[in-house]
Amino acid sequence: MYLTVKQQLKNLSKEDYQNLKMLSHTAKNLCMHWIFVSLSPPGKSG
Repeated sequence: MYLTVKQQLKNLSKEDYQNLKMLSHTAKNLCMHWIFVSLSPPGKSG
């Protein structure tokens, strides 16, 4: 039987959930920064 992500999140401790939330936020920010830098004109980095 495969568990969905939502079912797996139900079993996390509060600390684990907060760490996962922080890591997801950081990953999103890094991705958005990479997109911004890769699309900016040469010589202008973020």
